[in-house]
Amino acid sequence: MAQKQAKLDTRTAILDATECVLADYGYKKLTMEDVATEAGLGRRTIYLHFKGKKQLALAFIDRIVEQLFAKLGEVAASAAPPAERIRQMLVGRILFLFDRERNLRHMLDDMYKALLPQYKTHREKYIRGEVELFAKVLREGEERGQFAAMDAVEVGNALVVATNSLTPFSLNVHQRGHRKEVERQVRLIADLLVDGLMNYKP
Repeated sequence: MAQKQAKLDTRTAILDATECVLADYGYKKLTMEDVATEAGLGRRTIYLHFKGKKQLALAFIDRIVEQLFAKLGEVAASAAPPAERIRQMLVGRILFLFDRERNLRHMLDDMYKALLPQYKTHREKYIRGEVELFAKVLREGEERGQFAAMDAVEVGNALVVATNSLTPFSLNVHQRGHRKEVERQVRLIADLLVDGLMNYKP
C-alpha cells in the first residue's frame, strides 16, 4: 500500500511540474529534463512513469478532465432540481475548462496539434464520460416527471455537443480572452437548452 501511494505521489509531482513547465514555456519547448528539474526528480524517474513527452502531455490532459468530472459529479449528485443541475453542469464545464486554460496561456494550440491523432481517441473517452454524467441527471428528471421520456444518452450527447463550441480547444487565442463574454454566451445557451428540455416531446 505504501509503495502504491509513493508511486501515486511521484506521478502527481510529475504532473504538477508539467503544469508549471507548460505555463512557462509551452508544449513545443517542454522537455522531460525540465519536468524532472521542476519536480526535483531524476530524469530516469520521469521515464519510469511516462515513455515520452506525448504520453506525459496526454496524462496531464487526462488529469484536467478527471478534475472536471469530479466537479460535474458533485453538481449531478446535488439536491437541486434536475433542470437546474443540467444548467449548472453546462455552464460549469465551460468555465472550468476556460479557467484552467487561462493559467496555461502557451499550452493549447501547440499541444493539441502535436498530439493528434492520439488526443482524438482520448477526447472521445472524455465526451463519453461527460455524456454519462448528464444522462444520469436526465434519467432522474424523467423519473420525477420533469422531463419527457427520452434516450438520455442521446440527449446528453446533444447537450455536450451544443456547448462544445465554447470549449478552449474550439476557440482561437483571441476568442479565449474574455471570460465574461464566454460566460454570457454559455449561460444563454444553457437557458435555451434547459427550456427546450422542459418542453421536449420526442
